[in-house]
Amino acid sequence: MIAIKNDKFSVKIDELGAQLISIRLANGNEVLWQGDKKFWTGQAPVLFPIVGTVRDNKVIIDGQWYEMPRHGLARHKMFKATDITENSVRFELKADKETKKSYPFNFSLQIIYNIEDTTLYTTYIITNLDEKSMPFAIGAHPAFNVPFEEDYMFEDYIIEFEEKETLKSPLLDSQTGLLDFTQSKMEIYNEDVIPLSRDIFAGDAIVYEGFNKNVVRLKNPKTSANIEMRFDDFPLLGIWNPKGEAPFVCLEPWVGCATTTQEGDDIVDKKHIQIIDPHEQKSYIFCVTLNI
Repeated sequence: MIAIKNDKFSVKIDELGAQLISIRLANGNEVLWQGDKKFWTGQAPVLFPIVGTVRDNKVIIDGQWYEMPRHGLARHKMFKATDITENSVRFELKADKETKKSYPFNFSLQIIYNIEDTTLYTTYIITNLDEKSMPFAIGAHPAFNVPFEEDYMFEDYIIEFEEKETLKSPLLDSQTGLLDFTQSKMEIYNEDVIPLSRDIFAGDAIVYEGFNKNVVRLKNPKTSANIEMRFDDFPLLGIWNPKGEAPFVCLEPWVGCATTTQEGDDIVDKKHIQIIDPHEQKSYIFCVTLNI
């Protein structure tokens, strides 16, 4: 476990998966979901080299079939922590024999966590160390406690966008994990607020794309306290709360998503798939600001 901090808040990261396991304010208030098998044991897994589920957990890469677990392989691997300072740390995962069983590329995945004032910056740097082009997707899955203030309930909060948006989410098949973009749910028209309720997650995760501005907040309108995420480098946002009374909401910036019902099984045909040329790299940044 690695800890970084400043005078406003502290962050802890597990080297297994380079996953956030704590975002704690200086007053002791924990912002990040702490995991509970009753609802969801995860907290903030890193999704690579796929986001979501591929059909039957198998994918074609360079003409061959490979087993690919939901959300990829990075969350199950030990990362190496380097460049540790009081308020930043870099993690790195490199390809090995195990990763190549599912993803036959030499790669480096670096994750940099850096805190400044009340903001946590997360940077993903993916490097193709191979002699062939490398397709991939990348995403985050942090879960935030809701309520994150005393004396309030889940339903007191809203999802707020920076600008008025017209958005619709594809249907998600809970049995296969695939997305059907020919059908929609949770449509909003020129709105900037979605009131939080259990009902909006009845069809599983909400997945939006095509934002006017890539900014979203979990907000208490009664106090204006909010957790704000800016995700300019990510075309998709997943919003998720599991069935039941789970006291958290996930805000998930994605480059890539689960296989769609209209797609085949070749990884290069997946929606928003990224391609890196040999010995090149790409980076993606999002940030979370604690206005609490």
